[in-house]
Amino acid sequence: MNGIAPGVTHYLNRLRNDRHATHHRNRKHLMDLDQLLQSLALDLGLPPDLRFDANGCARIAIDGAPALNFERDTAGRAMHLYSVLAPLPSEGREALYTQLLQGNLFGASTAGASLAIDELHEEVVLRCTVTNE
Repeated sequence: MNGIAPGVTHYLNRLRNDRHATHHRNRKHLMDLDQLLQSLALDLGLPPDLRFDANGCARIAIDGAPALNFERDTAGRAMHLYSVLAPLPSEGREALYTQLLQGNLFGASTAGASLAIDELHEEVVLRCTVTNE
């Protein structure tokens, strides 16, 4: 899965490595999720008007890369970031699953995020969770 979504992993790397973002992650227990989303947008150079909609979702497109989605959890204590990378193939899934598991090993290929399968939509997803606690 190396290089499958360089735009998405670029933002995940910046989220994990940016000193300013680290400062906000250390203070995130003081923020609600709306503030956390705004802080992440500012830290990562995303559109300043990025906001959750009435369903608790936000989405941005990143320079031709897969869209990056933000979704509040129902308890309001975490925000899920995810991006659909590809549809599941009808054949050769075992090889794909092997690649996904290898990509997850130590988070080296995913900037610490996780590769997963969305069975309902039959898609490969890259995801991570950011908490406000």
